[in-house]
Amino acid sequence: MHKKVLQLRCTGQLLGAERVILELGKELPPLGYESVVGVPVEQGMPEPELVCAAKALGYEVVVFPIKGAFDLSALTAVKKYVQDNNIDIVHSHGYREDLYALKCRSLAKLVATNHLWKRTDWKLSLYAKLDAFLLKFFHHIVAVSKPVKIDMLNEGLKDQNITLVQNGIDTTHYAQKHDTAAIKASLGIEQDATVLATLSSLTGEKAIDVAIKAFAALPEQSNKLTLLVIGDGPERDNLQQLAHKLGCEKRVVFAGRRSDISALLSCVDLFVLSSLAEGLPMALLEAMASGCAVIATAVGDVPDVVDTSVGRLIEAGNSQALTNAMSEIVYDSAALKRYGNAAKNRIEQQFSSKAMASGYAAIYNKLLNAN
Repeated sequence: MHKKVLQLRCTGQLLGAERVILELGKELPPLGYESVVGVPVEQGMPEPELVCAAKALGYEVVVFPIKGAFDLSALTAVKKYVQDNNIDIVHSHGYREDLYALKCRSLAKLVATNHLWKRTDWKLSLYAKLDAFLLKFFHHIVAVSKPVKIDMLNEGLKDQNITLVQNGIDTTHYAQKHDTAAIKASLGIEQDATVLATLSSLTGEKAIDVAIKAFAALPEQSNKLTLLVIGDGPERDNLQQLAHKLGCEKRVVFAGRRSDISALLSCVDLFVLSSLAEGLPMALLEAMASGCAVIATAVGDVPDVVDTSVGRLIEAGNSQALTNAMSEIVYDSAALKRYGNAAKNRIEQQFSSKAMASGYAAIYNKLLNAN
């Protein structure tokens, strides 16, 4: 009989944390745990992508209707569900979720994953402080990278209550064959173009503006280069205006929020991670599993994954360094292929979803066996 884990996530998108939940739903059952995907959803909002994806994969899904971003009635709703459905572990994946899980402490073990505290403005900094307080009431906390763990220790959380579990992915999903010619045509990308890509929410800390500036500064021979920006967010209009201002708008394709990530990545030669802060980004692992060469900023646990065998590491926020790294790689098709093959091998060997799920199952086992 499987133990039941309520994976709690407030979201309208399908980004890194959501992909972790989907991977756990697949890999935990052989380890004795069944995931229920719980999603608080504001009334009147469309069905979130996580709900759609979880249903498509056959997972049990529960939606908790809420009236606003911080609806305290959700604490009671989550508690009732946990009590009525014999949930053994409530596993939350964000500061709002941590709040909503709190009333379940007497009914189930509380586990929280800190995917990254963002502090790009005063409000997010305040939320990080609030979350640090909430996490003191959890039975165990997971950090997805060493810097994330250090950040929590600096906020006063206890080392013995924190475990590092790095993200992992199902590499077979990204090894599938796709009709790259048709995909390029649908995006308006020339068939013989070399494709650079970013994949993230379009928010300030992802620094997509740095990637666009670096791309625009490439030499004139870059006419056959395309920068594919996958994702959506509050910075999209500003980024499109920036591309227009720099005169590269015809070579920068904004694909928007997409569900066919593996298909899009099959067209990419060079993946660019320009973030100012990260834990261990799922987008990076997915791109590497797809055989993309990589240029990435040396943030979070990214240096554990990226070295000169798969591409280049650069300083965060430095568009000139990014331009230089692009210039070293992007015109050399043999190097792109060599780096891409090495990247794919690294993910297959070291960052699988099975390894990630085993890390979480070990935490669940320890908590439940302590009773």
